[in-house]
Formats: sequence, C-alpha cells, structure tokens
Amino acid sequence: MCYIFTDIQPAVRLSLLWLTYHSSSVLISDLN
Repeated sequence: MCYIFTDIQPAVRLSLLWLTYHSSSVLISDLN
C-alpha cells in the first residue's frame, strides 16, 4: 500500500504541474 501511494504522488504532482501550465498558456492565448 505504501509503495503504491508513493508511486502515485509524483503522478499527482505532474498532473498538477501540467494543469497549471495548461491554464496559464490558455490565459496567455486569451490575452493575445
């Protein structure tokens, strides 16, 4: 169980990072 949790955490962090990047790129394209 612990191994699965630690294995999932980087993926969650990656998806959060992708979401932040995606939303910021959408905001930038909206401004232009």
